[in-house]
Amino acid sequence: MGKLIGIELYKLFRSRKPYVFAAIMVVILLLNFSGYSPGDPMYAWTFRHGQSAPLNTLDLLTQFMMIFIPIVLGDSVTNEHRRGTLKLPLLRPVRRSVLLGAKFASLLVFIVLMAAFYVGAAYAIGSHFLGWGDGTEYAGRVVPASEGIRLTLAAAGLLVLPYAAYGLFAGAVAVLVGRMSVAVIVSLVAAAIASNLNAIEAFAPWSLVDQMVSYHEAIIADPDPDLALRRTGVIALYAAVFGLIAFGVFRKKDILH
Repeated sequence: MGKLIGIELYKLFRSRKPYVFAAIMVVILLLNFSGYSPGDPMYAWTFRHGQSAPLNTLDLLTQFMMIFIPIVLGDSVTNEHRRGTLKLPLLRPVRRSVLLGAKFASLLVFIVLMAAFYVGAAYAIGSHFLGWGDGTEYAGRVVPASEGIRLTLAAAGLLVLPYAAYGLFAGAVAVLVGRMSVAVIVSLVAAAIASNLNAIEAFAPWSLVDQMVSYHEAIIADPDPDLALRRTGVIALYAAVFGLIAFGVFRKKDILH
């Protein structure tokens, strides 16, 4: 399993995708902060200190992940199947579930690294345009920089969970369809529909997209153990359902011909 994960990571980071994604993050952050000033009605943000940037712009990270994750899995599963390279590890005594598990594990590493890069880039760019400031603004309060950094890292780390569940959804789609473009479009359309349905109060608590946006808030913004537990249960439910679909279909998929 470890060797397969290493191979998947090598293929991923040998490609241009992670570096293109990182560049896109930097460009979008630069475009947003170059015109931002606290109190500007064109922006939903209100923070004044650069050190507040990562924690208060995690919705941007979520939007990036909604796009990047289906592309990574579409290439790793659908494109490899089309090119005939998906079957190569299976020519050795490797179970299909292990191969797909290695692909999801490499995706998890990708998610963690992209989240870490985003936090670092947002700190650097936010501080460049606004200055570091004397505290981190979040949820209507200002905390010392050390506490702000801890909250930022905790928030980004917590969001890895719903991002990973979304990865299982995108993986299930990639296993089911035959073309990368279709896999990416289906995942993005589903995410867009879910985002719009979040306006319905009864739907939002069950939406994976809503968890990708606000899962961390129940734990670090205004800690609510019951709400955090419910949200974690929703994420676990999505992960279990789409994981079972992905692995179940992959076991039966015609790969070796």
